[in-house]
Amino acid sequence: MKAYSTIPNTTGTFPDTEADNASGPGETDGTPFIKQLIDDLWGARQALMDRLGLTPNGSQEAVGASQFLDALELLVRRNPAFGANWDARTAAGSYSGIFRDAFYSPDEYLWCIVGDSGEIQTSDSDGDTWSAQSPAGSYSGTFRGITYSPSLDLWCAVGSSGEIETSPDGATWTQRTPAGSYSGNFYAVHWANSMFVAVGTGGEIQTSTNGTSWTAQTADNSYSGTFWDVTYSSDLSLWLIVGASAEIQTSPDGATWTEQTSAGSYSGAYVGCAYGNGVFVIVGGNGAKELQSSPDGSTWTSQSIPSPGGTSYQDVFFANGHFFAPLSSLGLHVSADGANWWRIPYDSGTSGLSDARALGYGNNGFIGVGSSGTIFKSHKHG
Repeated sequence: MKAYSTIPNTTGTFPDTEADNASGPGETDGTPFIKQLIDDLWGARQALMDRLGLTPNGSQEAVGASQFLDALELLVRRNPAFGANWDARTAAGSYSGIFRDAFYSPDEYLWCIVGDSGEIQTSDSDGDTWSAQSPAGSYSGTFRGITYSPSLDLWCAVGSSGEIETSPDGATWTQRTPAGSYSGNFYAVHWANSMFVAVGTGGEIQTSTNGTSWTAQTADNSYSGTFWDVTYSSDLSLWLIVGASAEIQTSPDGATWTEQTSAGSYSGAYVGCAYGNGVFVIVGGNGAKELQSSPDGSTWTSQSIPSPGGTSYQDVFFANGHFFAPLSSLGLHVSADGANWWRIPYDSGTSGLSDARALGYGNNGFIGVGSSGTIFKSHKHG
């Protein structure tokens, strides 16, 4: 900002007059400031909003409705802990397919990402250099979910054609047989409460306590659509799965499931679910975006989607005290409580994240994966 040595005392009409530091509204007893100084202050605020991708709405700043405050909050949040400062990383073997999921094991200091054509790649905790691993049995289908069991020291990946594979180290994989000779597509797998739960097409739910032997469970109300995601609340001791046609089901043990009713009239597909800070969050995708939250898995509330809203969500997960939902090229939607959301735009040059399929969090940073072999890392400063 410019430095001024004098403050002239002139008169005029806005915007040619100086701003008076008066004792109250309408008073003329204050010392006038020169217009250039006020312009500097206004210009600095406008530059901040512009840099953060905010458009002035033309409304007067007020308590509880301040875009400048919004900009300051976004500036604070726009750091690696909230998924910013993205850098591209190179997939091993010039892989150009779609990566579908990413997970980090703090026990093994290992990242594992999976995708189309039976692709499995691993990296140490920094997420910089990636190595291709071979799936079991020359599997060439689509892996869609990956997770890790700390107590079993075991990775588990699931995919199309009923594929289930496990590994003790992310490098050596073994095919497992799903219950009932299931040959549909598994879309997600989650480890919690001493159990793997995998879900997929045809209302499929399968559980395993060891990753080797699997048991088919029955969805409530004869649901036969596609389950897209699964999560667990240790606070509530409650599993949650979501799927097509706005399906929501909960279970205390992974075996007995109860259908729940979402809020409003949304009838699209719920493609992601997560739990944290005492609340479940589910997101809608497949071209029909939706955000809903619940404190107990049974009573749901539709939440406002921050602008710009984009087309649909791909995923949602909880890490570092916040929910994160990737939204095409527009960046991330972030919330601490599942009700109040803000947007963090991707940095310029991260166009590869425009089709982000999943995000993982570990070692104080994010890994984002998507189409065309995309791997992006949200790095730490210092």
